[in-house]
Amino acid sequence: MRGQHKLLIGLGSVNIKVSGVARLVSGSAGKARLEVAGLPMFELNPVAAFIWQQLASNFSADMIVGQLVALFGASQEQAKRDVTNFIEILKRHWLVRDDEQCTPCPPTTSS
Repeated sequence: MRGQHKLLIGLGSVNIKVSGVARLVSGSAGKARLEVAGLPMFELNPVAAFIWQQLASNFSADMIVGQLVALFGASQEQAKRDVTNFIEILKRHWLVRDDEQCTPCPPTTSS
């Protein structure tokens, strides 16, 4: 399913759905804009743009953290913080959301 991934970092195991109205537009000097419904909303640095691209490509947060460590030389802790904080910002602006309908429910036991 495009636009969804398992988020396992610091927030438990939750499916995240990326908004279909947001898109990344390349800018100058390594910056990019995140546009919502065709209007610029955020200017992103290369790390934030990379995180968005990976989220939109259905990569898990754990995979994104590993890629940040490998590609940008960030520490595991810093990469984890960056991914978690960016996802929280996106949630506050309704650009990603928890998709609880896709989260498998644990089996119930009856006594």
